[in-house]
Amino acid sequence: MFKDFINVSKLLILAASVSLLTTACFQPVQSQTALAGLTENQIQRLKSLNRKIAVPAYIPPGFKVADVQIKSCPDGISSCRFGPSYAIVYQGENNSCFAIEATGGGVGGPVLEFELPINSPVFGKSQLYYGRFDHEMREGNASPTIFSDWLGDVANNPNLLFVRFAGSGASQFVQNCNNISPEEAVKVTESLVFIN
Repeated sequence: MFKDFINVSKLLILAASVSLLTTACFQPVQSQTALAGLTENQIQRLKSLNRKIAVPAYIPPGFKVADVQIKSCPDGISSCRFGPSYAIVYQGENNSCFAIEATGGGVGGPVLEFELPINSPVFGKSQLYYGRFDHEMREGNASPTIFSDWLGDVANNPNLLFVRFAGSGASQFVQNCNNISPEEAVKVTESLVFIN
Protein backbone atom coordinates (compact mmCIF):
# COMPACT_ATOMS: atom_id res chain seq x y z
CA MET A 1 0.00 0.00 0.00
CA PHE A 2 2.87 2.40 0.81
CA LYS A 3 4.35 1.56 -2.61
CA ASP A 4 1.04 2.50 -4.29
CA PHE A 5 1.01 5.79 -2.35
CA ILE A 6 4.51 6.65 -3.64
CA ASN A 7 3.52 5.80 -7.24
CA VAL A 8 0.38 7.95 -6.98
CA SER A 9 2.48 10.78 -5.49
CA LYS A 10 4.92 10.54 -8.39
CA LEU A 11 2.03 10.72 -10.86
CA LEU A 12 0.58 13.77 -9.10
CA ILE A 13 3.98 15.50 -9.14
CA LEU A 14 4.40 14.64 -12.83
CA ALA A 15 0.89 15.92 -13.63
CA ALA A 16 1.54 19.15 -11.72
CA SER A 17 4.86 19.62 -13.56
CA VAL A 18 3.22 19.08 -16.95
CA SER A 19 0.46 21.50 -16.00
CA LEU A 20 2.96 24.18 -14.95
CA LEU A 21 5.03 23.62 -18.09
CA THR A 22 1.95 23.84 -20.30
CA THR A 23 0.83 27.02 -18.54
CA ALA A 24 4.28 28.60 -18.94
CA CYS A 25 4.67 27.66 -22.59
CA PHE A 26 1.20 28.39 -23.87
CA GLN A 27 0.33 31.72 -22.28
CA PRO A 28 -1.49 34.24 -24.45
CA VAL A 29 0.80 36.16 -26.77
CA GLN A 30 0.60 39.38 -24.74
CA SER A 31 2.05 37.92 -21.56
CA GLN A 32 4.63 35.91 -23.47
CA THR A 33 5.81 38.78 -25.63
CA ALA A 34 6.02 41.40 -22.90
CA LEU A 35 8.62 42.39 -25.45
CA ALA A 36 10.22 45.70 -24.58
CA GLY A 37 7.53 46.17 -21.93
CA LEU A 38 4.91 46.77 -24.63
CA THR A 39 1.33 45.57 -24.45
CA GLU A 40 -0.13 43.58 -27.32
CA ASN A 41 -2.22 46.64 -28.27
CA GLN A 42 0.89 48.84 -28.47
CA ILE A 43 2.69 46.21 -30.55
CA GLN A 44 -0.23 46.05 -32.99
CA ARG A 45 -0.32 49.86 -33.25
CA LEU A 46 3.41 49.90 -34.06
CA LYS A 47 2.99 47.15 -36.64
CA SER A 48 0.21 49.18 -38.29
CA LEU A 49 2.95 51.42 -39.74
CA ASN A 50 3.79 48.53 -42.11
CA ARG A 51 7.50 48.95 -41.49
CA LYS A 52 10.09 46.91 -39.61
CA ILE A 53 9.72 47.91 -35.96
CA ALA A 54 12.82 47.84 -33.72
CA VAL A 55 12.44 47.59 -29.95
CA PRO A 56 14.94 46.95 -27.16
CA ALA A 57 15.23 43.39 -25.88
CA TYR A 58 17.02 44.83 -22.82
CA ILE A 59 15.41 47.45 -20.61
CA PRO A 60 17.17 48.59 -17.42
CA PRO A 61 15.56 47.30 -14.22
CA GLY A 62 12.70 49.45 -12.97
CA PHE A 63 11.90 50.99 -16.37
CA LYS A 64 8.44 50.76 -17.91
CA VAL A 65 6.81 52.04 -21.08
CA ALA A 66 5.40 55.48 -20.29
CA ASP A 67 4.17 56.40 -23.78
CA VAL A 68 4.06 55.18 -27.37
CA GLN A 69 3.75 57.82 -30.09
CA ILE A 70 2.94 56.78 -33.66
CA LYS A 71 2.71 59.02 -36.72
CA SER A 72 1.59 57.73 -40.09
CA CYS A 73 2.06 59.49 -43.39
CA PRO A 74 -0.98 61.16 -44.98
CA ASP A 75 -3.53 58.76 -46.46
CA GLY A 76 -2.39 57.03 -49.60
CA ILE A 77 1.28 57.91 -49.09
CA SER A 78 3.54 55.15 -47.78
CA SER A 79 6.59 57.34 -47.20
CA CYS A 80 6.90 61.01 -46.30
CA ARG A 81 9.83 63.18 -45.27
CA PHE A 82 9.57 62.63 -41.53
CA GLY A 83 7.40 59.56 -41.50
CA PRO A 84 6.09 57.23 -40.76
CA SER A 85 7.58 57.46 -37.30
CA TYR A 86 7.27 56.15 -33.77
CA ALA A 87 8.71 56.74 -30.31
CA ILE A 88 8.61 54.39 -27.34
CA VAL A 89 9.25 56.35 -24.14
CA TYR A 90 10.56 54.56 -21.05
CA GLN A 91 10.38 56.01 -17.54
CA GLY A 92 12.30 54.73 -14.52
CA GLU A 93 12.95 55.62 -10.92
CA ASN A 94 14.43 59.00 -9.98
CA ASN A 95 12.76 60.66 -12.99
CA SER A 96 15.00 58.75 -15.43
CA CYS A 97 13.86 58.38 -19.01
CA PHE A 98 14.86 57.49 -22.55
CA ALA A 99 13.17 56.76 -25.85
CA ILE A 100 13.64 54.51 -28.82
CA GLU A 101 12.55 56.60 -31.76
CA ALA A 102 12.30 55.87 -35.45
CA THR A 103 11.54 57.91 -38.54
CA GLY A 104 11.48 57.57 -42.30
CA GLY A 105 13.81 60.49 -42.97
CA GLY A 106 15.12 63.91 -42.10
CA VAL A 107 17.87 62.52 -39.88
CA GLY A 108 21.31 63.79 -39.02
CA GLY A 109 22.68 66.16 -36.48
CA PRO A 110 25.61 67.21 -34.35
CA VAL A 111 27.76 65.09 -32.12
CA LEU A 112 28.44 65.59 -28.42
CA GLU A 113 31.54 65.80 -26.20
CA PHE A 114 32.03 62.06 -25.72
CA GLU A 115 31.25 58.84 -27.56
CA LEU A 116 31.17 55.11 -26.97
CA PRO A 117 31.16 52.37 -29.61
CA ILE A 118 28.00 50.39 -30.28
CA ASN A 119 28.16 46.96 -31.86
CA SER A 120 24.62 45.88 -32.59
CA PRO A 121 23.98 42.35 -33.90
CA VAL A 122 21.10 43.79 -35.96
CA PHE A 123 22.44 47.20 -37.08
CA GLY A 124 26.22 46.74 -36.95
CA LYS A 125 28.75 49.26 -35.65
CA SER A 126 27.85 52.83 -34.72
CA GLN A 127 28.33 55.35 -31.92
CA LEU A 128 26.59 56.57 -28.80
CA TYR A 129 27.15 60.27 -28.11
CA TYR A 130 26.82 61.86 -24.68
CA GLY A 131 27.62 65.13 -22.97
CA ARG A 132 26.79 68.62 -24.17
CA PHE A 133 26.42 70.11 -27.63
CA ASP A 134 29.31 72.32 -28.75
CA HIS A 135 27.29 75.55 -28.48
CA GLU A 136 26.20 74.61 -24.95
CA MET A 137 29.83 74.13 -23.92
CA ARG A 138 30.67 77.61 -25.22
CA GLU A 139 27.70 79.14 -23.43
CA GLY A 140 28.36 77.27 -20.17
CA ASN A 141 25.07 75.39 -20.24
CA ALA A 142 25.51 72.21 -18.21
CA SER A 143 22.58 70.15 -19.51
CA PRO A 144 24.10 66.96 -20.93
CA THR A 145 22.17 64.68 -23.24
CA ILE A 146 22.71 61.30 -24.85
CA PHE A 147 21.77 59.68 -28.17
CA SER A 148 22.96 57.11 -30.68
CA ASP A 149 23.59 57.42 -34.37
CA TRP A 150 20.51 56.92 -36.51
CA LEU A 151 20.65 53.20 -37.34
CA GLY A 152 19.35 51.36 -40.39
CA ASP A 153 20.15 50.94 -44.06
CA VAL A 154 16.95 52.63 -45.22
CA ALA A 155 18.29 53.37 -48.72
CA ASN A 156 18.59 49.65 -49.46
CA ASN A 157 15.50 48.50 -47.56
CA PRO A 158 12.36 50.63 -47.92
CA ASN A 159 10.64 48.67 -45.11
CA LEU A 160 13.12 50.02 -42.56
CA LEU A 161 12.98 53.22 -40.58
CA PHE A 162 15.97 55.04 -39.12
CA VAL A 163 16.02 54.18 -35.41
CA ARG A 164 18.00 55.52 -32.45
CA PHE A 165 18.33 55.69 -28.70
CA ALA A 166 17.43 59.17 -27.40
CA GLY A 167 17.94 60.55 -23.91
CA SER A 168 16.59 63.64 -22.21
CA GLY A 169 16.99 66.70 -24.41
CA ALA A 170 17.72 64.70 -27.56
CA SER A 171 14.10 64.18 -28.52
CA GLN A 172 10.83 66.04 -28.18
CA PHE A 173 9.48 62.94 -26.43
CA VAL A 174 11.97 62.93 -23.54
CA GLN A 175 12.49 66.26 -21.80
CA ASN A 176 13.24 67.37 -18.24
CA CYS A 177 14.24 63.98 -16.93
CA ASN A 178 17.48 62.25 -15.97
CA ASN A 179 19.54 60.23 -18.42
CA ILE A 180 20.66 56.69 -17.81
CA SER A 181 24.39 55.99 -17.87
CA PRO A 182 26.11 55.83 -21.26
CA GLU A 183 26.99 52.19 -20.59
CA GLU A 184 23.33 51.32 -20.00
CA ALA A 185 22.36 53.27 -23.12
CA VAL A 186 24.83 51.18 -25.16
CA LYS A 187 23.29 47.97 -23.74
CA VAL A 188 19.78 49.15 -24.67
CA THR A 189 20.87 50.15 -28.19
CA GLU A 190 22.82 46.95 -28.83
CA SER A 191 19.75 44.93 -27.80
CA LEU A 192 17.47 46.37 -30.51
CA VAL A 193 15.54 43.63 -32.34
CA PHE A 194 12.74 43.62 -34.89
CA ILE A 195 9.29 42.50 -33.76
CA ASN A 196 8.09 41.83 -37.30
